[in-house]
Amino acid sequence: MRVANALGELPLMSTAMQRGEVLYSKVRALTRVVTARNEEELLFFARAATAAHVEKFVRGWRLVDQQEELDEANRLHMSRSLQVWSEEDGMVVVRGRLEPEAGRR
Repeated sequence: MRVANALGELPLMSTAMQRGEVLYSKVRALTRVVTARNEEELLFFARAATAAHVEKFVRGWRLVDQQEELDEANRLHMSRSLQVWSEEDGMVVVRGRLEPEAGRR
């Protein structure tokens, strides 16, 4: 289902698959990482590479994506803060920064 859904938004890849220019196995692998922005470049690669090369490439791409997500999560986590102080009139002031997900709760 993922491939069928993705092909609806990827006209170049859909056409190339219909014409027999790329195999289903390559398209299946690429749908894990392809977007409208990178479709043309990935399709160019898929035409020249073997299905095994495409699979290996996609695994590497996903590892990079996962590392970038982890780096971003760590950056957000490290930028959290909480400050509490008392004003001259005795009022307590609280100021903080939360990760976006925690702030929506």
